[in-house]
Amino acid sequence: MLDHGATHVMSSRTCCLVKEIRSICPDGVKYVFNAGGSSDIINQDMEIIRDCGEILCYGASESCKIKIDWSKAPYNWKLSFQQMPFKYEEREAFG
Repeated sequence: MLDHGATHVMSSRTCCLVKEIRSICPDGVKYVFNAGGSSDIINQDMEIIRDCGEILCYGASESCKIKIDWSKAPYNWKLSFQQMPFKYEEREAFG
């Protein structure tokens, strides 16, 4: 990823993403791209967006339900979902 212009790369397996991101961007980030759509990840995203930040979800949880806890989010925030291609097409593409 660094070869393609990323300035930072981190893994949730080796660090606390919220702490790492907040150490780099103390006010939070403007956008979070979320490819999973699960409640746990969306709720984590709430902790790293800045005021008027946006979480962009590509994908939906397997249960097709989410429970959002915006208690740790900034006052103003936006959550957008875009499911493209159709679920069955995506499933076929990834085997």
